[in-house]
Amino acid sequence: MTTDNTTFDKKVYAGMPFRYKITKARYWDKTVAKSVTANTVDDVALEPYDGVTITQDGTVLSVSAGILPDGGAYGGYRGVAAPAGKRYFLRNANTVYDNFSRRGSPDIGEDGVLRNITSGNNIYTAFYNQSYPWEITVKIHTPETFADQSYIFGNYSTNRATPQLCTDAAGHLMLYLASSTSAWDIADGAVSEQALAADTDYVIKAGWDGTAYTVTANGEEFVRVVSAAVQYSTTAAQLCFGFDSGNNAWTGTIDLHNSLITVDGKAYWKAYTVYSEILPGALDGDTGALADWNCFCDAEAETTAFDTAAAVDGKVWIGHKVIESHVTNPWPIVHFSVEGGVTFRGDTAAFADGMWLVADKTLPVTEFFFGDVEFIAKITPKTPSGYNTVFRNAETNAFFGLYGAAWCIYDGSRKTGGTATAGTTYWVRAQMIYDAEKGAYASTLYVLEDNGAYTADTLPEAAAWTQAVQTETDVFKSGEPFWLSNDGTSSFNGDMDLAQAVLRTKTSGGTGGWTDYWKPLEEQRTITA
Repeated sequence: MTTDNTTFDKKVYAGMPFRYKITKARYWDKTVAKSVTANTVDDVALEPYDGVTITQDGTVLSVSAGILPDGGAYGGYRGVAAPAGKRYFLRNANTVYDNFSRRGSPDIGEDGVLRNITSGNNIYTAFYNQSYPWEITVKIHTPETFADQSYIFGNYSTNRATPQLCTDAAGHLMLYLASSTSAWDIADGAVSEQALAADTDYVIKAGWDGTAYTVTANGEEFVRVVSAAVQYSTTAAQLCFGFDSGNNAWTGTIDLHNSLITVDGKAYWKAYTVYSEILPGALDGDTGALADWNCFCDAEAETTAFDTAAAVDGKVWIGHKVIESHVTNPWPIVHFSVEGGVTFRGDTAAFADGMWLVADKTLPVTEFFFGDVEFIAKITPKTPSGYNTVFRNAETNAFFGLYGAAWCIYDGSRKTGGTATAGTTYWVRAQMIYDAEKGAYASTLYVLEDNGAYTADTLPEAAAWTQAVQTETDVFKSGEPFWLSNDGTSSFNGDMDLAQAVLRTKTSGGTGGWTDYWKPLEEQRTITA
């Protein structure tokens, strides 16, 4: 018998039935039944195996279940490739802390514990009970000394938008509940008789069963409020862990791995996602370009791996997928926090309504030490309507971007000029230049259609760009925090290449050039899965 140009000598009896099996990589196994009386050569047609279905949804790869070429069953698979611009915290090889929004830079260790909580560094998520029974579970470690009104959880920015739970200076639990954002009409600081012990682990559970609200600590009831009134809730991300807007942060720690929310007896929220595998093939040596990755499985070890190689020893090829890269190697350090669930494709941030990035630096101080400022970004707007903010001062309502299809600067009033085409990639350059003769700043928004080769370092001078809008204002407010995009419906709807965005400064009237002041991504480092 000859299979794949290999000859095997086997003795069979004439006329006796027998079978042989042909196995070839990326083809279905073929079993042939025979009965021969003389030497025979078979020409057997093998059927190519096209592989199971592999899909990509953002950062997650999913492989469908199916039957393998060797006849074995494949049970499906999920894996994640960490994108640039979103910091992942790994507890182990397959647990990713990613299911919440961050304010500032919360300190989350590899053990999943949230530490050093402050008003500017915490996490928050949505909590919408829809009038169903609910329970919020938070595992805490109490501080050595309690602080008054130290919040285990509360609201992010809207008072009474969520239930609120804190301790007083003696460690008593205090529960606040409201049926609307107008008043604490269900519980206005219901205080426990018992006090929590200092420097101790507790599992705190606060919930409502339809007739009463309770708070327990390690299974012992501390607070009970009998009421059928429904706690107000919203689909907005308002439930903040470790802080309540306008009050004090929790001075202990919170174990996110053992904190969760249930609504109507069903899992509603947890801080982490468990994946089958953090994809090493999609991280190590990743160039940032599209690549055709082969998927292999080891049925005995029940593991899956992606690799650009055509074959991997000891593993069965089950399919391939052109995977859009999410991490370049080296991986850039991130100089912003994410609000509203911005998604990332490599170094590109994809914005929609209610999504923005908060810079980890304030704008240069130009109020007393006059200096020029410019911001450059590479953007691709989607179909624009209303305000589409590219850059905004976080405290003063001053920004630039688009209004409808028109380029726009807003600083108390709107000024527009020129138009943008949806789906077209542009470079935007906003400059604020000090005029010593007038003793005032002027701000100008320039635009340049991308030619496919420009980078932030190879762009022509502003004189070669199209001047879209100019105002007699200082669009970059001295010393203020700033955002890329905006909150609410004024967010930028489109893509921004964060690797090509930069804020620069130079001395007004001086002969020196521009100096980089802030970049969203820089100082690269290598990561491994």
